[in-house]
Amino acid sequence: MGGLALLNKVKELNPKVRTMLVSAYDFHNNPIFEKYLQKGIIGSFTEKPIKINRLFQKVGDELQAYRQDVKKSNLT
Repeated sequence: MGGLALLNKVKELNPKVRTMLVSAYDFHNNPIFEKYLQKGIIGSFTEKPIKINRLFQKVGDELQAYRQDVKKSNLT
């Protein structure tokens, strides 16, 4: 199973999960990649190689977005 298929399966199992794709593969102009971005299956994308500080930042951004989602759902 490839990375895109895995993210799709994870999202099927838990639609609220935050996802991040980290890859050296060039996904630009890939119709499946574009579709998954639009549908929210891929939450964010980072190309390899990635410096550790940048990875920490991306994970922190996802955690912050998750916390905001939880906060919004608790308000409703």
